[in-house]
Amino acid sequence: MKNVTASVLARLCNVSKSSGAPFQQVLQQYAIERFLYRISKSTHVQGVTARTLGTAMNPAVVNAFALAITGGEEPAAYPGVAGHEPNVANGRRDAKQMKAAFELLLALLEKPASYVSETDYFEADWQQAFWGAHYARLKQIKRRYDPEGLFFVHHGVGSEDWSADGFERVT
Repeated sequence: MKNVTASVLARLCNVSKSSGAPFQQVLQQYAIERFLYRISKSTHVQGVTARTLGTAMNPAVVNAFALAITGGEEPAAYPGVAGHEPNVANGRRDAKQMKAAFELLLALLEKPASYVSETDYFEADWQQAFWGAHYARLKQIKRRYDPEGLFFVHHGVGSEDWSADGFERVT
């Protein structure tokens, strides 16, 4: 019986040398590809997907091949606390860089979708991106159980009825 581990390692080393890519990068790509392949062959995935389609999550997210996440890193900011004020210039620079990086991925999709808890805070088409075809039904449920709109969050179902700062109704 041949040593599969040694064989794979040797092939990855050869790919690294011939492509000029760092070995760690080749290894990481191989690990990701193998992980995705194993998930695609799993008999458990279909059952989980079917059950998840009945939730509020946008069906396009549930059926997506992958969920891509980008992020910027800034220290915690607390307006009015000396030494912890937000750096607006850095925040705008980071947001611009993340948007540029993500535009290539967004161009691949007709209607990009997103998981609401891991998304762009400034998503313009948030009803479609976060909730998709479920939004109209979710809005009806929201009106039934919270007719006054007391409970809302940024880009949550029904939040378009409130000002951006959440202090006043706009409808």
